[in-house]
Amino acid sequence: METIGKRIAALRRAKGLTQDQLAERVGVTAQAVSKWENDNSCPDISILPLIAEVLGVSTDMLLGVTPIDASKFAAPKQASCGHANGEESAHERNGFTVMFDGSKRSGIAFAVAMILTGAVFLLSKTPVWPFAPIEFWSFVWRAVVLAIGVGSLINRVSLASVGISLVGAYLVLSNLGILRFELSWSILWPVLLILVGVSLLIDRVGPRKRGKSFSWAKDVNHRERRMEYNQENGRIHMDCAFGEFMQVADLEEFHGGDVDCSFGKATLDLTACRVFPADCALYVDVSFGECEILLPRTVRLAQAGKRSFGSLEVNGEPYADASMTISINADVSFGNLAVKYR
Repeated sequence: METIGKRIAALRRAKGLTQDQLAERVGVTAQAVSKWENDNSCPDISILPLIAEVLGVSTDMLLGVTPIDASKFAAPKQASCGHANGEESAHERNGFTVMFDGSKRSGIAFAVAMILTGAVFLLSKTPVWPFAPIEFWSFVWRAVVLAIGVGSLINRVSLASVGISLVGAYLVLSNLGILRFELSWSILWPVLLILVGVSLLIDRVGPRKRGKSFSWAKDVNHRERRMEYNQENGRIHMDCAFGEFMQVADLEEFHGGDVDCSFGKATLDLTACRVFPADCALYVDVSFGECEILLPRTVRLAQAGKRSFGSLEVNGEPYADASMTISINADVSFGNLAVKYR
């Protein structure tokens, strides 16, 4: 007995559609379409009319109530160098068929971005490099943001994808020293959130989108500006995200603490602290952001940490007779930690 999955498969092929293209048009994944056609699951009853409309049949025909003459729904013939709906094309050359599937475009874009990132860094080490010197991991995480934006932009143009692409482009160009003006995170994040929010609103209120997109719907409620800071018994705790924050620790004795910064910029000023005991240790975790630790020149730095696509840098030096020491243990992923003497 012919199942609804077999009918969907036959009609899809007759219309000249790939599983990816059908999935895009009805708002599901290609895996879901594959499960239908292999009789591992059935489509939700609420989208049956939409599936029938895309396949060019009535709902009764799709369900098997009315017999289907598949020949009536055959896709029109096209020239060998043409393509259907701009999604898939085939070229015959010397007996070989070359296929290009539009669903792979974002993957290709990301691969190209990786190649360009490596090429830019290598070029920066040569005498012909015309811009400011770059630090590898500091440049890479900015390039990743740009690649994510461009990849989503290729799949579907939306305010969210445009916003991420523009922010990524600004981060990369400013890191190279091409852009001379500076935008703080307190400006970048609100603008990006507005663009994402408007894009979500258009998606929900506007007509159904057929193209691919990545949705922020599951995470948008968590992307809020967050700042927590407290100090007790000479220790501090600082946790911030999605913004730019500056905190001064005014303690007689600084025994250490922890700093957690993600998707933003955090600055912890320790220059007002007067005593750093021997057991003083600060633990810093940076993910997709920037963190600055400001130290007085009366204390020496003992640094330890690990980096995953991130950078650690120290600017300045302590006084020659500095006798106190602070240990900074850092874990940096796709970000930058800078320790500066003041």
